[in-house]
Amino acid sequence: MAKSKKIYTIAQALEYVENKFSRAARIPLLIGYRSSDTCKSFKTLITLCNSMSIVFLQYDMHKEAFLMLQKAVQVDSELGKFGNSEDILWQGRLVTYNSLALLFHKLGRYKDSLKLLLQAENFLINLTESRIIPHADIEISVNMLIFITLWKVKRYKEAQVYLERSAKIINYIITGIKVSHISKVSAKNLYGIIVMGLASMKCVLESDPKSAVKMCKNAVKQLEGSHVLSRPLIFDLIQHIKENGETLYNFPKISQVEFRPGLFQIFNSTSSTDEFSNFRTRNVGDWLVTDKYEKVLFITTFVISPTTPWIDTYTLERAQLRKNESISQGNEEIIGKNKKAKTVMRRTQFRAESTPRSWVSKEYEYNYSPNHKISYV
Repeated sequence: MAKSKKIYTIAQALEYVENKFSRAARIPLLIGYRSSDTCKSFKTLITLCNSMSIVFLQYDMHKEAFLMLQKAVQVDSELGKFGNSEDILWQGRLVTYNSLALLFHKLGRYKDSLKLLLQAENFLINLTESRIIPHADIEISVNMLIFITLWKVKRYKEAQVYLERSAKIINYIITGIKVSHISKVSAKNLYGIIVMGLASMKCVLESDPKSAVKMCKNAVKQLEGSHVLSRPLIFDLIQHIKENGETLYNFPKISQVEFRPGLFQIFNSTSSTDEFSNFRTRNVGDWLVTDKYEKVLFITTFVISPTTPWIDTYTLERAQLRKNESISQGNEEIIGKNKKAKTVMRRTQFRAESTPRSWVSKEYEYNYSPNHKISYV
């Protein structure tokens, strides 16, 4: 009989990571910094911290996610100091870039997110120059995150470049030219949101809504199945384009974000978690990169290591609900208990519609949660 996996509370999971972190700090003193086992332990810990941050990001627990990423950056710094060239170009480091960028994106800090993502792109360039083939899963994740961030800051022509790169990669994945751990359903979801982006570019850059609608309708025909979450989003986009017409094309400009290539400093790992609110910035006023669009991207491109502590789903959901409730606590006290109960029910219903199933899920729910396999260790 298979041994059941231990279920952790949030506090126990954080303590688990802290113990691993303390143990990893002692390993170099015992076997030396230059030992291959030392760098291996660094990579394992970075993977663990990244996976934990992804779990917390899924439930909008930004402070906890940042705490995990802070530890990942500290260990990454040690790996960069004492690792060899192979360790420095280890692709698992890119997950830290992506997770930090997503955290800033969720907080509405798009320029900070973009700076990190451009560093990640520079990392990919260094891999190519070193004749190392980037993992398709990470490569498409970097390009899609850059796309949605450039879209948010209204740099559409530049965003199109990264979107087209993503389209090329997803075609390689679907046709089997590139190896990927993305499931078939996840590949369909990615294909769907990429087509949505291409159609939106038809509207914004070419003022051609008819071609955009045609592109979306062709994509819908290829995306059959109840688990294809991008399919209803495409229908929503078609309806929006038809209803709004040329009003979609009037966008203000925004200043450029400076980028100096060749730098690998992610951020100051001694930063305080106080600046990271646990409340997600409400994504309003965007007709393409909506909360649901971002959620589909998140659950298809962010992966979790199978060794990640299994956190009780109910505990995570309750923690998320408590944080959301505290935003309007003052108003709810005035309205009264009955109104408060109705408000909580409405929030719960909205969450069930707009967020993925828990990452601790049954087998038939697999495609609604981040992929469990990770191949960067």
